[in-house]
Amino acid sequence: MKKNMDAPILEHASNDKHVTTEPAKDYISRAFLSLPNSNPGNGPKISVMTYNTLAQALVNRKRYPTSGTALRWANRSKVIFEEITDYSPDILCLQEVDTSTWDREWTPKLKQLGYQATFHASRQKKHGIAIAYKFSKFTCSLHMLVDYDSELTEGMERSKITDNVGLLLYLSFNSEFVESCSAPSRDGLIVGTTHLYWHAFASFERTRQAHILLKLCAQFAKNTRTLFDVNLHFYTILAGDFNSQPFDAAYLSITEKPVKFEGITKNGLGRSIVHDWLGDRDPGDENPDPVHFEFTPEISHQISKIQDLCNSLKSRAISLYSVGYGLIHPENSGLDNKRNEPLFSNWTDTWKGLIDYICVVSDWDNTNNRRVDSLDDFTRASSMRLLRLLKMPSTADMGPEQLGLPQPGMYPSDHLCMMAELELL
Repeated sequence: MKKNMDAPILEHASNDKHVTTEPAKDYISRAFLSLPNSNPGNGPKISVMTYNTLAQALVNRKRYPTSGTALRWANRSKVIFEEITDYSPDILCLQEVDTSTWDREWTPKLKQLGYQATFHASRQKKHGIAIAYKFSKFTCSLHMLVDYDSELTEGMERSKITDNVGLLLYLSFNSEFVESCSAPSRDGLIVGTTHLYWHAFASFERTRQAHILLKLCAQFAKNTRTLFDVNLHFYTILAGDFNSQPFDAAYLSITEKPVKFEGITKNGLGRSIVHDWLGDRDPGDENPDPVHFEFTPEISHQISKIQDLCNSLKSRAISLYSVGYGLIHPENSGLDNKRNEPLFSNWTDTWKGLIDYICVVSDWDNTNNRRVDSLDDFTRASSMRLLRLLKMPSTADMGPEQLGLPQPGMYPSDHLCMMAELELL
């Protein structure tokens, strides 16, 4: 029996006529865990979900040998929409959404659930990303499409064509949403999502893309003020599949300021610079994050250059699970990282790890912000209060056989959705 997030359910019903049971679900429903000392005030509350739904265009039996009928879109889509319906996020950031099903299935279903949405995909890919939002609470007044291949990086060329994209939306508050609350200190939300390049040997290109996204958040805010009101002030949220673990340079480049690439992080950057992209050969047993790596002067110069570039931005990203998850689920926090992040968000037969994040972007004043923010630090930096986080499963929760996702009755994608609730102050 799966438990509802909000209301306690009495299991194993007896003869008590007041006992209720929850209808069986087609997935494992997870609890929405409250942060300590998170008693909400009267500010507006918003919930944000990120979800890589596994593009059907990428599905094949070789990659998912144990998933069986759970791989069929007719089966998976039903469960994905069931999850979205049950968790009911106010803002939904999606990755790996099939272009072929966006207009036919996603758009009408999301509208039925109360969402408007914007979709963006590279012309060379059969899947893309989207941001959906409840139109009862928000109005999208402006958006920016991000194509990393066409974005120039100061003094630095891209590693290869990747066809990865990002998306930024300006969401203004509907009066009905905020009128019964304490007035928020800011005028609206900038919400971004992305799907960064996946390749294990692409740490340098991923870091370049993460830098571009953070830079464009500031540019988009500036554009929005120019078009609407120079005095507008925003909350900024980035959520998506960054394909970057907590020790990878892309993650650290936006969350640790000033970032300093060292150890296996620096080695991974060096290894990615010399990767044979032209042949794109199978790396076999090579380690994308080697313990030892021989740096040439040119490689060291490129790493120093991108490090300086990342530190030139006057903003940083704060991962919400990094801030809060260790306080509510310590046995599944910081097990393989120093940032208190949960162990995994992607679970397949061949690879498992954390690569999905929900972040709030705040100003950075060149002070040392390399440590994990406390709840109070986060509130001061963001003018938000972190209230709840969706529980992430542990390894033990993935069943005795540890089969790769998707699996019937468990989860419909190889990624797990992540979700946070915030109060706007």
